[in-house]
Amino acid sequence: MGQSSQKVAAVTAFPLFTVGSLPKKDRNASVQTVFFRWEILRRYFFSAPLKEIQKEPIKFVLFLTGGVEHELLQLATDISGPFVLIAHPGYNSLPAAM
Repeated sequence: MGQSSQKVAAVTAFPLFTVGSLPKKDRNASVQTVFFRWEILRRYFFSAPLKEIQKEPIKFVLFLTGGVEHELLQLATDISGPFVLIAHPGYNSLPAAM
C-alpha cells in the first residue's frame, strides 16, 4: 500500500496591538509573559506597532492591564475597525476589554 501524502496548511501570524498601563519597558516584558503563558497567542500573533495594525482589515488588540479602556476608544476614533479584543486572566485585562 502506498503512503498517502498529507498537506499541512501554513499558519499565518497576525499583528497584535497591545494596550496597558505600563511603561514601554515593562509593557514589552508583560507581552512576552502573556505570550509565554498562552501558546495560542504565541502561535498566531506577534506584537506590532500601530502603524502596522492600521493596514490590517481586522485589528487585534490585547489588553495587558485594566484601566485602559480609553486607549481603545482613542484607537477606534483614529482608525476604523473592526476590532477583536483579547484579554487574559490577569491584571484586570478582562474587565477593561469588556
